[in-house]
Amino acid sequence: MGDLAALRSRLEELDRVVVAFSGGADSAFLAWVANDVLGSRRALAVTAISPSLAGAERGDCESLAREWGLRWRGVETHELERAAYVANDGDRCYHCKAELMEVVAPLAAAEGATVVLGTNVDDLGDHRPGQQAATERGAA
Repeated sequence: MGDLAALRSRLEELDRVVVAFSGGADSAFLAWVANDVLGSRRALAVTAISPSLAGAERGDCESLAREWGLRWRGVETHELERAAYVANDGDRCYHCKAELMEVVAPLAAAEGATVVLGTNVDDLGDHRPGQQAATERGAA
């Protein structure tokens, strides 16, 4: 089975997903495929809205969602209130993703869905503190 077929199969297994949608290539691809496989009733793209996200990037996420027919929602995150995030050390991404998951996980639970992240398979062997935080908090 090819990579795309495996992704489609995994999404079908999950049945309902909330995609952490930053507007980057990986999350955009995942959001598009999830919507294609599950439809907008079972796939929701969620973008973290905070001072860490440039206004233009939020607009890009909204525009892509509209153009692709995605169900989209922006949610406020507060990573700047986390001292460990503000310290800007080597695990800053851990604290950012932990904040995201703490905001998105209840939304996913209300949807009966699993949070999914777009990650390039080549990155899986690297030190990825954000991925670690998401996995610890139940993301697929």
